[in-house]
Order: sequence, then structure tokens, then C-alpha cells
Amino acid sequence: MKISIDQLIDEIDILIQELEQNIHFFDTKSTGFTSNLYHENFQRAAKIEKFIAYISKYKSNLFRPVPASDGTFYFFPTALSNRFNPYDFVYYQAVNTETFFPSYHHLSQNVQTFVNILHHQNQQPDWKTVPEIVQNYPNTPIEQIPVLDIQLTYVHRRNINNFVNHLRSALNVKEFIDSEKKIVKKTQTKYREYGNYIDELFHQNGDLTFVCLEFGLVSGALQITFPDQKTMSLVELKTKFLNNARNVDPLRRAIGYIGKWEWSNAKSGLYYRIIFIFPTQDVGEMNALQHALNFYWCEEITHGQGLCHHAHIATAPAKFKKSFCHIKASNDKEREQFKKRVIGYLTKSEKYYDPPELKQTLKSLLVNKTSDRDISLTFKSKSRK
Repeated sequence: MKISIDQLIDEIDILIQELEQNIHFFDTKSTGFTSNLYHENFQRAAKIEKFIAYISKYKSNLFRPVPASDGTFYFFPTALSNRFNPYDFVYYQAVNTETFFPSYHHLSQNVQTFVNILHHQNQQPDWKTVPEIVQNYPNTPIEQIPVLDIQLTYVHRRNINNFVNHLRSALNVKEFIDSEKKIVKKTQTKYREYGNYIDELFHQNGDLTFVCLEFGLVSGALQITFPDQKTMSLVELKTKFLNNARNVDPLRRAIGYIGKWEWSNAKSGLYYRIIFIFPTQDVGEMNALQHALNFYWCEEITHGQGLCHHAHIATAPAKFKKSFCHIKASNDKEREQFKKRVIGYLTKSEKYYDPPELKQTLKSLLVNKTSDRDISLTFKSKSRK
């Protein structure tokens, strides 16, 4: 299914907001620990994603070339160029790509292509995408640096035009297009499948309550060795947690769950984000329920070596900006918001944030009794009749 430009921009805004919150969230109150201070630059990524969305949709020159009497060209702002103010996100003043955009390899192939082509062009002195005043006077006060399309010199506009042309060419390579189509198809299919799953649970059970938790191990550990010398990986511990759910209260009251394996430097590596689904009438006192879930993972399953973050359901609306929410089966608006924000994040966010460490680590934890489902990036339970 082809997505329109307005839908794509809306998706970028929503999923970047969710990534900003979820990947950086650390529940110090529950864990007793503090997070790693390293943060991903999702806001810069959002600017790049939107930039690529627009230049891919509209094929005109970013700055309109007009011949000058001396055989050169003037370059004038356009309606398209006005979309991207301020232009500081293309001001390349770094010695390498990692300095310009740390950990950009964690982000989409769009962002990676953008950074690599920008780096390559800026190795050529006559084609730099940073304003001449910054090149000639490195200590130029910030307020004197031009950032709007109408403030840029003709040479600077020409250079940015050249960058856009090279970027478009890279985005139109068959291998790139095929890769993009593959991930769009995969994420759209999962989004539809998970949305239908939630609708089915509403239909069968009426009003639902969603409780969000993120589970990992202390100090980013990937396995635990127990007193009997038995060793279990985080993947196996997660499987044990869910397999035993029907025998433990309050998990036996849950009618389903949806979740996603994630990697975050703020949380020291691998963990999984899970949203348990309960019939609202069976929830009882929420603090007691959350404490029971926390205790079961941290004490019963991991013997004191587990971490449990009480993460927010979503960044918006306000009702979702906490670790649980109740939604009435009759409230179509909230159900659609839940799908757009929560299901959208679980099933589509890998389009924008796909750290190689995530799949590499899951693959390294493969054991004979580990199924493909166990290491699938996203997961859900089967609906209970």
C-alpha cells in the first residue's frame, strides 16, 4: 500500500516522538539505578526523514537556477526550499560521519544514506554544504550564521542543490528501493495483524486495560547463572516468564499481550517491552497488580538480577502517558489512537530505528530450544476464546 506524503509526515512525527520517549526512558524509582546518559539524536533524524520524504515526492530543484549574464547561475528559494528551514541539519563541519551524527548507523537506511552522501560531498572544498562565513571564520557568532533559505548565498544554495541531486540518485537505486519496499510491506502487515488482534480482544472481552512494562537484567547482562550452575539467557528467561503466566496471579488474569525486543544505550543494551492486556473488570487494584508483575520478574524469574521499568504506554494523549490505561470497547476514538500510537510504534518503529546490536545480540542468544518466535523482534499472544 502506497502511503501519501501527509500520512508519511504524520507517521514520522508520531514514531519519532515515541522513540524519543521509549528508548530513553529509565525507571530509576523502580530499579534504584540511574540510566546511561547517552541519548540518540532522534530530532535530527526526524528532520532528515522529512527532508527525504519531500524531495522524493517533489522532483523539482530545491533552489531554482536562473541564468546570469556571465554564464553562471543565480539560485532562488522555492516553495520546496521553504519547507526545510532552518538548514543547519546539512551544515557538515565534522571530520567524519560519527562526529557529525553519532550512532547514525542505528537509524534508517534513509538517514545513513543522507549522512554518507553529505560526508562525501563535503570532502570537496568547492562543494561544502556549510555557509561560507563559517568556513572562512570558524568562530562566527551563532546569530550571524544564516539558516533560512532566503539568507543563504547563491553558492551555498548551488551546493545544497547538488547534494539533493546526488541524494535522490542514491535513493533511486534498485537495491535501495527494493529494500524500502520490503520493510514497508513487512511493517504494514504487522500493523494490520496486531490491530486486528486488539479488535478481536475488545470484541470478545469488552473494556480492556493495558499495562506496560520493560524487562531486562542488571547492568545489561544477557544471561544469568543460578546457584545450581544452570545458565539461562534473557531470551530463555522471557520465554519462561510468559510460559508460566497462566499459573501465576495476576498474569493468569491477562487475556493477551503485545511486545517488542529493543536495544537502548540508556538501558545498557537488550530488554523487552511488553504490554499486558486485561479485561478491565478483572484488574483490581493497579498498584498491587504492577507490584506483583515486578516481583515475579525480578525475584521469581531472575532471582534478584532483573530490572523492571514501568514505562509509559505512549507519549499522547495524556491518558496514555502513564504505565497503564483503561479503554472502553465503545470508545472508537481511543481505540484508534491506541492503534496509531502503540501498535504503530511496536510494528513500524524499526523503519526509523534499527540498531544492528539488536539483531546481532538476539542471534547470539540462540540455543537449540529457542524458537524463531522467541527471537522475533515483535510478539503477541494468541487470542483466548
